[in-house]
Amino acid sequence: MRLPHHASRLDIPKHRGTGAALAAAPVPRCFSWVPRLPAPQTISLKWPPLVVAGLTGGIASGKTTVSRMFADLGAVILNADAEGHAVVEPGEPALAEIVAAFGPGFVLPDGRLNRRALGDRVFGSPADLKTLNRLTHPRIKERLCSKLRKLARESAPATVVVVEAAILIEAGWTDAVDKIVVVAAQPSTQVARLMAGLRLTPSQAEARVQAQLPLRQRLRHADYRIDGEAALPETREQVSAVWDDLLRLARRQAGPGSPGARQLAPGISRRKHGG
Repeated sequence: MRLPHHASRLDIPKHRGTGAALAAAPVPRCFSWVPRLPAPQTISLKWPPLVVAGLTGGIASGKTTVSRMFADLGAVILNADAEGHAVVEPGEPALAEIVAAFGPGFVLPDGRLNRRALGDRVFGSPADLKTLNRLTHPRIKERLCSKLRKLARESAPATVVVVEAAILIEAGWTDAVDKIVVVAAQPSTQVARLMAGLRLTPSQAEARVQAQLPLRQRLRHADYRIDGEAALPETREQVSAVWDDLLRLARRQAGPGSPGARQLAPGISRRKHGG
């Protein structure tokens, strides 16, 4: 379907304060689209000179695909899941605390955490999931913040960082980002993807989806939302529209005469910031 010239395949709430209306409205499988907002105004950045966008969404909603598209456009990517793996490596305090809380049966012969087995347990028990989150979430956030501090010291003006974090909202990390992008997919789609990708049973997949924050609650925090069920060309179009807004904001913050504002031109790729 062709869109009118004044519209974009990007659904942007006017303010985070409009979340109540978003949450109250039904969430159809195919989301409606609204005209683009005017160019963003300057804001108080959390990690100047960086503009930091939190990319979130439920499990198997399409976040990783969207994250790769942002990277292709030039964003620096930080990944909370990668940091989550790092904090439970052998020798890390979190692993010892997990063993103390859940028992040695969740450690593999090579000393690494059996994430699959632990996931089966905690996603079936809200109390166990809360315990695991208490042991890991603060450490994951600190690793992310450490990398953001380093990037803020070393990066040129007009740098855009995307933090991919499924737990961005429920873990209370929204204070670490300037903008929030929500990738939206229906629970039935998430379950089907989990069953196909991880070979989970329907009950295992449903437990993982139901243990996370519902989509309507995520949308209350959204500055942008992207349809995680769209065809890839449509998703790429939506990501490009969000990127344009973030880049305009970064350039506006940097000022028209800033070298960084000229440096970060479309098509210039940035390397993913590793672990």
